[in-house]
Amino acid sequence: MGIFKNLFGIRDIKSPEFYKDFKEENKDLSDLLDLKDKVKSNKIKYIERDIEFLKDIIEGEKNVYSKLKNSSAPMICLHDIKIKYGDYIAQLDFILITTKFIMILETKTLNGDISINEEGDFVRYIKSKDGKIIDIEDVDSPIAQNDRNVRVVREVLIEEKLIKTLPILSAVIIANEKTTVNRSKAKKKIKYEIFAYDELTELINRKLSCYSKDKKMFDDQMKKIAEYFISNNKEIQYDYYKKYDLNELDFIEEKLEEKSIIEHVKEVEEIESIDSEALNKVKSYEELIVDFEKYRENKSKEENIRPYFIYNDDMINEIIELNPSDKKELIQIKGFGPTKIDKYGQDIIDILRGYTIFKK
Repeated sequence: MGIFKNLFGIRDIKSPEFYKDFKEENKDLSDLLDLKDKVKSNKIKYIERDIEFLKDIIEGEKNVYSKLKNSSAPMICLHDIKIKYGDYIAQLDFILITTKFIMILETKTLNGDISINEEGDFVRYIKSKDGKIIDIEDVDSPIAQNDRNVRVVREVLIEEKLIKTLPILSAVIIANEKTTVNRSKAKKKIKYEIFAYDELTELINRKLSCYSKDKKMFDDQMKKIAEYFISNNKEIQYDYYKKYDLNELDFIEEKLEEKSIIEHVKEVEEIESIDSEALNKVKSYEELIVDFEKYRENKSKEENIRPYFIYNDDMINEIIELNPSDKKELIQIKGFGPTKIDKYGQDIIDILRGYTIFKK
C-alpha cells in the first residue's frame, strides 16, 4: 500500500502531526516543587530560582507548540527529544520533519533586551520598570548551541542510513513576546537563524518554498525518521542533590543563633573533619568578596572589557554559596556558560581553594 501511495503521490501527512506531543505537566518541575517543600536551608533560593526559570521555559515552548499546531504545513513534529552521540547529548526542543528538510528548533525565553554584535556574542540588557538599564550580562550563543545539535542529528541520521543529502536546518526561536532582539550588527548567517515565535509559520512556509524544486520525501521515510528519534530518545534523570550540594542538614528546620567563627569551626569539624591547617586559612565572607572583586577588576583591565562581562555582584555571592570544588560545577550558576567557565573557571577555583569560607 505504501509503494502504491508513493507511486501516485498520495500523502497521509497533510498537516502538522505530533508524534511526541508537548505536555504542560513537566516531571522536572514536579521534582523541583517537591524538593522545595522538603529543603529548609538557604539553598532553597536556588531551587526557587530554577523553578521560575523552568516555568518560563515551559510557557515559551507552549507558545511555539501553539504556532506549530496551527500551521498548515505537512510535517511531523516532535517535542523534547534527547539524542546521545558519543559523549554528547543533543537536547532538541522541537524537531520538524517536512517533505523537503528537517528543522531543529531551539527555543529561548530570554528576558530583557538582547543585542547581537559582529562577533556573534549575545549580550542581555536587564531594565527596571522605568526602562533604566540595571544589569548587563553575556549570554551563551543559542546559535552555536543549536549548530552543534544540527551536526549531531545530521551525522546520526546518515550513519543510520535514514538520509543522504536531506537539508538539516537550524532556527532559534525567541519564545518570550516581551523580549526584543537587536540583530542589526549580526552577521548574515545569524540574522537568518533567529526568529520570534510569531514568525514561525511564515518561516516554515518560506523554507518549503525555497526548497520547492528539491526532491520530496515520501511519508514512510518521514515516519521512519520520527520513529527513530522516539525509540532513541534518552530520558535524563537529574541529580538535584548533587546540583544543589544537599545533605541531611539541609532538610532540618533549625533556627541558628549567630556564632563566632571559632564556634562555627568547631561545628564544621564535627561534620566534615576539617584539619588544623584549614583553620589558619579561614577568611570571612566579606574578604572573599573583595578577592573576587579584585580579580574581576584586574581581568577587565587586562581584556579591556567591562567588569560585569566577567561576572556581576550577584554571581559572586552565588559562587561563594556554591563553593565549587571543580570549575565544571560553575555551570549551575546562571550566566556561566562553557566559554566563560573555560576562560575564568580555574582562576575562580584557585581563589576559593586553600581556605574555608565562613559567613560573618
